Amino acid sequence: MISLSNGFELRELSEEEFTPIFEKYAPLYFSNIHQTFMLRDILNEVEKEKLKRLKENMGSPYHLRIAIYKNDNFVGFHWGFQEDFIRFYMCCTAIVPEFRGQGIYTELLPYILKVVSEKGFQEITSFHSPSNNGIIVPKLKAGFVITTMDVSDNFGVLVKLTYYPNKLRNKIMSYRTGYSRPDEEIKVLLKL
Repeated sequence: MISLSNGFELRELSEEEFTPIFEKYAPLYFSNIHQTFMLRDILNEVEKEKLKRLKENMGSPYHLRIAIYKNDNFVGFHWGFQEDFIRFYMCCTAIVPEFRGQGIYTELLPYILKVVSEKGFQEITSFHSPSNNGIIVPKLKAGFVITTMDVSDNFGVLVKLTYYPNKLRNKIMSYRTGYSRPDEEIKVLLKL
């Protein structure tokens, strides 16, 4: 358990502990956003079985499942997982509406970045609706950069944000995206 300010606390949960929370609350916060649908809702049984086998081929990737509480009352969650050997995907975060704007995400985000960076991930990514400023702005302030725009059949137009724990990679992305000029370190690295 990690204590945050104002009496909030983070609890890392196992899959068995997290799944009932996710199944209860995720539909409340994500089902009607931008006319989304879940892939599992349109696949037939054969397709579902094939995907299950493909998932089993992936072994046991790392997952981070966090529930957020205040005075033992549930106020939100975060779920993210390992995509490959280098990348962690921050899949979804939800805060109960009456607790939004109280700095929970501002404190949650550095915790997530610390935990997954310490695991060794070199890229931490997330996708968001381009109008989701409540998440995009704190992530940009935390050092994420916009790395692409995408169109998803599930969610529509999305902006991809990426955080690089390695400071040199951050500096290179700042140069690549036009935010900064190359310094001597970048000039040597890129042979400029």
